[in-house]
Amino acid sequence: MSVTTGVLPPITTPMDDSGSVDYDALREHVHRLEAAGVHGIIPCGSTGERATLTPDEHRRVIETTVDAASTPVLAGTGASSTREAIELTQHAADVGADGGLIIYPYYSWPANDNAVRHYEAIADAADIPIVIYNIPKRTGRNLKPDATVRLAEHPNIAGIKESAGDINQTFELLKRTRDMDFDVLAGYDSQALATLLMGGTGVTSVAANVFPETVVTLYEAAANRNLDDGLRAHEEILDMEEMMNLETIPIAVKAALDVLDAHGATVRPPLYEANDETRATLEAFIDARS
Repeated sequence: MSVTTGVLPPITTPMDDSGSVDYDALREHVHRLEAAGVHGIIPCGSTGERATLTPDEHRRVIETTVDAASTPVLAGTGASSTREAIELTQHAADVGADGGLIIYPYYSWPANDNAVRHYEAIADAADIPIVIYNIPKRTGRNLKPDATVRLAEHPNIAGIKESAGDINQTFELLKRTRDMDFDVLAGYDSQALATLLMGGTGVTSVAANVFPETVVTLYEAAANRNLDDGLRAHEEILDMEEMMNLETIPIAVKAALDVLDAHGATVRPPLYEANDETRATLEAFIDARS
């Protein structure tokens, strides 16, 4: 089962009104997305508020997702500490996850050479393939192509979720790893079509939490080189991405899911629920699509 192919939403973590993780709603969210045709599930990513989950919650969210999912699970198991990332990745492997998504070490802020050693240590220890997660706006460091290509040679590093926001960097990665056993996934919805048409294998789509069918349509259009359908879906997704970014992710994502009665809008401090203006904008957007 591939953890680098197709539409893989980094899912929200549903919470009840008290701020506790709602594991029943989590199961329902996974089932809803899979029924819409997504190809895999990513729990405990940035959209899943991994930074404010307790260690026990983190593990249980992964366990619940694995139990609920019938598609591959790429579990967010990164950490600022190499030891912790290894432990989280091994736990994910032990409970049946298909891969580990490893964010560039935040706060510790290692240079690229040291980040390479970090990823190699995790890949050496892991019983499941790992995928690099490069998102400089969250970590303060960009994993540059030279470092990524070095890591692409490791047999247990399957690919990269490229969220640097630089389509030229994405193209360079695709060009330089074309003949390697290494996949590149679009980290942003707005860059999904271009990445897929240039040789990318998938998209880790925030918008797919709310509008999974549209993102699946885009992926299938790109896979079939159907540019007319792809461009139509791309234009829709640009509007969707704008909505998802009305406030810090996942505030608007959860508000939109609440509007759709998919699960509640509760987020965990220091994030707080969407303001009235955001809510009204989302309601109008969703109503116009229905």
